[in-house]
Order: sequence, then structure tokens, then C-alpha cells
Amino acid sequence: MRRILLFFILIFIIQSTALAASSKVGTTFSKVQAIYLDLDWKETYLAILELKWDIIRLGAYWREIEKTEGKFDFSELDWQISQAKTRKIPIVLTVGIKAPRWPEYYIPDWLWTKTKIPKGDQISKDPVILHYTLRFIKR
Repeated sequence: MRRILLFFILIFIIQSTALAASSKVGTTFSKVQAIYLDLDWKETYLAILELKWDIIRLGAYWREIEKTEGKFDFSELDWQISQAKTRKIPIVLTVGIKAPRWPEYYIPDWLWTKTKIPKGDQISKDPVILHYTLRFIKR
């Protein structure tokens, strides 16, 4: 019985060591959250990158990128991606209706005027929201 227990402990240690060696440690950066906390978001982002994460998640905040219908401005997101690329930190990019941090849904104000979603309904099932979301993702 002791040999079996010792064997399983040894296997656990070996697997744990292998898992730890292959694990990646990352973080999420939210420009929206940095601004909410009254921080200079670029300075904060650069400080976070200096911590040399294995990976970083960024959000393509639709409300910020397409403030006016059909006019897209990816310059701030492009800057974030280029800063990570310079430091060889891979990016996971969230794109679509949801983005990191509360309120999760970052639908542009102009789009709310095009739809009438009853309170409590699933916004992802609204055909107008769906159409514009897919257009944004494609862009």
C-alpha cells in the first residue's frame, strides 16, 4: 500500500512540475477601467507590460472604436497591440458585444437608437444588434 501511495505522490509531483513549466501567466488590461480609476491609461498599460506577462488580454471596446456609425477608429487599440508586440507579449483580443470589465456590453450609443430591446431580453438575439455586431467583428 505504501508503494502505491508513494508511486501516486511521485506521479503527482512530476505532473505538477510539468504543468507549472508549461503554464502561462497573463493579465487583462482595460483602458476603460484605467480611465474609471482616474489613471493615465497609456502610462498604466506600459507599466503593466513592463511586468513581462506571458500573455495579455485586450478588449476591442466597440463603443470607443465606432462612436459614430460607420466611422471606425482603431488607433488606440492598434497602439496597445503594437506596444505588446514590441515586447513580444502575445495578445488575446476580445471583439464583439462583450468586452472585459463591467458593464460587459459596450454597444455604441448610436446603435441603441436603432433597436427597442425590452428590459431583460437577450440583446444578442436582437436582429439589429446581431447585424451590426457581425459587421463590427468583420471590420
